[in-house]
Amino acid sequence: MSEAAKLRGTNSPLTLLKELWLSGFFVESRDYWREQFGSRRTQSEIREEIYQKYNVHLQYDKQLTRFRQWVEDQDQRDEEIEAMNEDLRRTNGMCTNATVAEIRDTVYQTYHMRALARGDVKLGKFILRMDLADRKLALRQRKARLAEEEEASRALDFCIEEARKYPEVEKLFREAFAGLRKAKTVNREQETPKTE
Repeated sequence: MSEAAKLRGTNSPLTLLKELWLSGFFVESRDYWREQFGSRRTQSEIREEIYQKYNVHLQYDKQLTRFRQWVEDQDQRDEEIEAMNEDLRRTNGMCTNATVAEIRDTVYQTYHMRALARGDVKLGKFILRMDLADRKLALRQRKARLAEEEEASRALDFCIEEARKYPEVEKLFREAFAGLRKAKTVNREQETPKTE
């Protein structure tokens, strides 16, 4: 079964064409299609070629126009993502002592300022969404780590309670667990990112 047939389902022809473009189906012919979109060919000729090659029937010129604009926007988003990744690599090389969170914040601030300077609302929204997603992930990771530590602490407390039946064992448990808690507290303080 062809990729187009798999994706067809209940999707509109325009949505199907976008999914095909993103799925890699067009990877080798993307430059060709970009040339066609900028050529003197008529919209109907290009729509017919798309139908012949991919069995995606765009009935109206407006659909092809919207797809062409979407491709331009997608190319710009891809370029921005690549530029962000390059900036992140460069920042990693320059800021060897910075934490990942500090580097991430620096890169996001740089791109947020770039979006403001250009007046690019889409890029600004994209940066804010990415930053928010990263912050949510970091928060979930911290919550999970704290939950694990609380569970371990409850288990240690249970062990101490059980050890009370044997005073010598209780003393050893208390000393060992006090050292363990101190070590975890120090580690947690080192891992906690700086807040603004």
